[in-house]
Amino acid sequence: MALKKSKRRKINGQSLLIIGIVLLLFFWLFGTKMIQIAKLQHQKNEIQAQITVENDESDELDKSLAQIGTKEYNEIIARKYLGLYYPDEKIVVSNEGENEDLGE
Repeated sequence: MALKKSKRRKINGQSLLIIGIVLLLFFWLFGTKMIQIAKLQHQKNEIQAQITVENDESDELDKSLAQIGTKEYNEIIARKYLGLYYPDEKIVVSNEGENEDLGE
């Protein structure tokens, strides 16, 4: 019985160097793309948060717009900006904060 010799290839230094360079290139490209993906994901999250804030503000503006022209809205504007009040209404002015503002 003759034993068969297994044919094993030896990996020489040049082949090892080429494999190493290919692996380094692969991991470098893969790593830079992963970093870019992470940055874009972070940017996407920031934009989504900004969209949520803007949608909330838009909803509040829609509510305010719906109130314009109502009796309650007109009353608030007349009181706040024009200083108007009803004839039978008593106005009470507080000066509690004045002493604090003057430093007394």
